[in-house]
Amino acid sequence: MKNFILLLGIGALSLIGGIIALLNPLAATLTAELLTGYLFIAIGALMLVSIFADDNWGSRLLSLVLGAAVLAPSVSIW
Repeated sequence: MKNFILLLGIGALSLIGGIIALLNPLAATLTAELLTGYLFIAIGALMLVSIFADDNWGSRLLSLVLGAAVLAPSVSIW
């Protein structure tokens, strides 16, 4: 029952947020783009940090290339 109330509250907030997004599409688009940029920056940074956890140079190089490939466009989005 406790989880049901929590899920009901989250659903109500999502519904209210969706209605507000429909009423103001420009702000919703800019917010979605900004959040996407932040997530790509976080993923790229985590991929670059994962270089230190890899044990051979092939996987380190792959993590470096993929991390840079994810991080570069995210900076332009942000």
